[in-house]
Amino acid sequence: MKNKQSNELARFAWAEYLKAHDEYFNSSMFGGGGWLGSMKQCESLITCINETFDAHYESGTQILSLQERYLNDLNDVLRQEHRFSFKHFSFEQFTRLFDHYTEPQRYYHTLTHIAHGLNQFGVIKGKLDNPAVVELAWWYHDSIYVPGAPDNEEKSWEFLQGESQLPPGEQDCLKDLILGTKTHTNPQNNDQAHLMDIDLSVMGEPFEQFNRYGKEIRQEYQEIPEVIFVEHRKRFLVEFLARPQIYHTAYFRERYEPTARLNLQRELELLETTKDL
Repeated sequence: MKNKQSNELARFAWAEYLKAHDEYFNSSMFGGGGWLGSMKQCESLITCINETFDAHYESGTQILSLQERYLNDLNDVLRQEHRFSFKHFSFEQFTRLFDHYTEPQRYYHTLTHIAHGLNQFGVIKGKLDNPAVVELAWWYHDSIYVPGAPDNEEKSWEFLQGESQLPPGEQDCLKDLILGTKTHTNPQNNDQAHLMDIDLSVMGEPFEQFNRYGKEIRQEYQEIPEVIFVEHRKRFLVEFLARPQIYHTAYFRERYEPTARLNLQRELELLETTKDL
């Protein structure tokens, strides 16, 4: 998202959508039919969101696509993995996630970030051992986000625990996936490595997109004086450049590592010569 107004418009549009959904869902013309049936028949619901979403945010159609993926994909795939026993993923749960990812302090850690990662996930899911679990971890890994807080990932894990029923022996799997996005170091298995790389893939995008990510991070820390933010950002860039490898998996290294290093170095040089990102 580009600014706080975008977040506010997104939340307003979703509220309008919820009202429209309730009206259609409860209307006799659908006989109180199921949610997905109503959604597919009510094009005006999509129009309602599209007309109120800011141009810099996802379109209403994209939001509904994310919602449908959350409801359908997770329910269907997770049910096929009999080792897991989750609550039914519901419209209400998606709404709670939406509320979190459109909080006013967020500019980068929004549903745009989630959608970008889901696109990456779609490409590499065949390389994963437990793709449904990785996808679930991705949805929730930034569900709690306060800029600068040291326990965002821990609280995101706690939020997921409240949304699902996990067998005790399987809780560590999701917990490790989410907590691994805190430092993006030392993955303990293949799935952790790929989830960390998905989270860092923005670093290897074309510089325009990478630069936009940097500006959005700056907006999330807008309460921090410029000189202090720049010093912290420079340390962040230097730390990643000093790593022997930014990405942990062959796919992401081959696709993103060279561009990521160029992007990080370019931003570092810009910060050395200007106060602005």
